[in-house]
Amino acid sequence: MVSQFLTKHLNFSLVNLSVNPQSEKESMLQIYPDDYLTDGFFIALMQKQEA
Repeated sequence: MVSQFLTKHLNFSLVNLSVNPQSEKESMLQIYPDDYLTDGFFIALMQKQEA
C-alpha cells in the first residue's frame, strides 16, 4: 500500500523512523500483538515535499 501510494504521489517521501541515529535506518515499522502484548500496528512516516 505504501509503495503504491508513493508511486502515485511523487511529492511524498518516506522519513526515517529510527530514534537512534547510530542504528539501521527504518522507514516502516511493524509491531505484532505478541511483541508487547498490545494490538498490532504498522507505521510508515511520510513527508509531503513543498511544491
